[in-house]
Amino acid sequence: ARLNYERSQGCPSNECLLVTLNDYGSFVRVLRLGLDPRLCLGGDADTEGTSSSIFLNCLFHPAESQEHILAVFKTLRMFLKSPTSMKDLTVSGYRRAAAFYGSALQADAWEPLLNSLEQPLPLTFQCRVSMRNHLMRVHGHFFEEVIPKMVVPQSILDFVLYSECGPVDMWTASG
Repeated sequence: ARLNYERSQGCPSNECLLVTLNDYGSFVRVLRLGLDPRLCLGGDADTEGTSSSIFLNCLFHPAESQEHILAVFKTLRMFLKSPTSMKDLTVSGYRRAAAFYGSALQADAWEPLLNSLEQPLPLTFQCRVSMRNHLMRVHGHFFEEVIPKMVVPQSILDFVLYSECGPVDMWTASG
């Protein structure tokens, strides 16, 4: 299956990304499989009908906790090399959260995320993204199968597999 597509007709979006937004485990899973998070960064987030706006509309709904929304933004940050590419989306998300949650907004929880967008992603994280992109180009979406076969320390394997995002559930081409 091709995860990284964007509709050219109708609404510019990627359903593979959008349907996972309410389940953090599934969201991380598709990112680990190589779904490009830049697919949710198209256009102005404050303009209806852009992929950024559609992403925020799907993320913000009454059943979603502020903690979950923050976790989605923080996870996106780890999967992107450039903080500037998601700065507008995150700032729009923060404004939407302020309107959505009102006085219950946890501004102090948002502050570290917003501040991190002013700095480049640490070099180790940039290397991780580049390494995973290379493995995906060579091995396709099931590139994670080859990572455990690499002869490197376990801590590096865990880092490349984004184990800090939760348990790594290896999906293989055979099922």
